[in-house]
Amino acid sequence: MTLIIVTAIGSVGCGQPCSDPARINGDWVAHSVFRTPASGTNIDEHPLQDAPILAGTMPWTALFIGSTQEVELEIGPDKHMATYTEDPDDCDAFSLRIDGFYKVKDLDEGGLISGGTHHEFLYEAKLRYMGPRITGTFRYQDEWIGLIDDQLGSISVPEAELTVSPVN
Repeated sequence: MTLIIVTAIGSVGCGQPCSDPARINGDWVAHSVFRTPASGTNIDEHPLQDAPILAGTMPWTALFIGSTQEVELEIGPDKHMATYTEDPDDCDAFSLRIDGFYKVKDLDEGGLISGGTHHEFLYEAKLRYMGPRITGTFRYQDEWIGLIDDQLGSISVPEAELTVSPVN
C-alpha cells in the first residue's frame, strides 16, 4: 500500500509537465529595443542596425532539434545554432545562447564587396512564453574586423529587450 502512495505522489510531481520545446518552431518577427547604450571600441564603425541579430525588427525562423537541445535560428539572411536550456523552475521560461559569426557586406553597383564587417559574437537571451509571444532580454558581445580596411572593433550591449511574435 505504501508503495502505491509513493508511486502516485511521484507521478504527480510539483506541477504539470513542461510543454514540448518544439513549440518554438515556426516563423516569427523579432523586435529589439536597447535599454542601455552599447560600449566598446570603434563603436561608430559598427553596423549596429545592419546586423540582422541586432536589428530593431527582423524575421526569425526557428527549428528545435531535440537530440542536441539546440534551436536552428534563421535571423534575416543568417543561420545560427542556439543552445536551448529550459528553466528548471518555470516551464514557460528558457534561455538561448549563440556563439557564432556573421558578415555584413556592402556591395558596389557591380556586386563586388566595397566594405563591410566580419563579426564573432556571443548572444545570450533569457526568454519566456507570454501567450502567443516570447518576451525577455538579451545581452550581446561582439568583436569585428573590416572586410576591406581591416578596422577592428568590439561592442557590448549589456541588456536589450526582445519580443518575438508569431507570423500568422
